[in-house]
Amino acid sequence: MLLLDEPLTALDAKLRDVLRVEIDALLRRLRMTAVYVTHDQAEAMALGDRIVVMSQGQVAQVGRPRDIYFTPQSRFVAEFVGTMNRLHGVVRDGHLEVMGGRVPWRGRGAGEVEVLFRPERAAIVAPGAGHVKGRVSSSFFLGDRTRLLVEGVSAGTLIVETTDRRDWEPGQDVYLAIDPDALLTLDR
Repeated sequence: MLLLDEPLTALDAKLRDVLRVEIDALLRRLRMTAVYVTHDQAEAMALGDRIVVMSQGQVAQVGRPRDIYFTPQSRFVAEFVGTMNRLHGVVRDGHLEVMGGRVPWRGRGAGEVEVLFRPERAAIVAPGAGHVKGRVSSSFFLGDRTRLLVEGVSAGTLIVETTDRRDWEPGQDVYLAIDPDALLTLDR
């Protein structure tokens, strides 16, 4: 067994990506088990067959990277791993009603709820085709995607990531279709 403690931390991003692939290939070729300690979540997701998420010295969840990301077992894991949006609303007549519109509801519960969803699970759509309407407060071009901060959908600001090549300006209206299957209701 090999213990690797933050081995790529001090390297620049491109070299980290190259070495991440090399380490993965080497460990697989040697059929070696490694405990890889890192605070870099992308690194953990890329290299881990199983991930252990820790909170205050306790194991919060153990699982495959995809399971940890898409089906977290607690609010802590959901909010700790990756970026997560909070959406407050009322479930009524098969929809989650929020400030900016309605999202089809397939979850449990009725009345007031708070749900979580990932930024990439909201698609930008044409006016009238979306579930909700919001307003861009900021946009950040990141090269392969643009990160939008959207207000007016819920009490807080939503983060939406898109590969749409438009230039987004503060104050611009945006229409979102939020994947109802991506809405998580988790206890603390």
